Amino acid sequence: MCEKTKGASVKLLTNSSGAYLTGDDIADAVVSYGAALANEQRVDLVDVPFIRTDDHGAVGNVTLTVGWRVSIASVDLETERSELLDSGLLSDLRRRTSALHPNGDTPLDPEDIAYLARGEDYF
Repeated sequence: MCEKTKGASVKLLTNSSGAYLTGDDIADAVVSYGAALANEQRVDLVDVPFIRTDDHGAVGNVTLTVGWRVSIASVDLETERSELLDSGLLSDLRRRTSALHPNGDTPLDPEDIAYLARGEDYF
């Protein structure tokens, strides 16, 4: 559920199709999730609440593509507008982001690469 909090800072979340005024935590979570997806060369859709500047501050919703080869950024804004808060969205984005973090696999060392290049069985 999306709420507004007075007197808090907001961020402008931008991509190739527009700019969306949203809460600090929401913008940070969207950008973090996008970076995690980009590291995996994947994309996803995220529904993001934003403050509609053309409708006296009503809350709208936009579906953004985030991840691999998708340009998205956030900029801090000083404003008197209310900050959007959505604990459900934040929990979901943090869960999705942490699910994408590397699983602890280590890169091959030069000895492993040489062994594989020889085409022998690797046991």
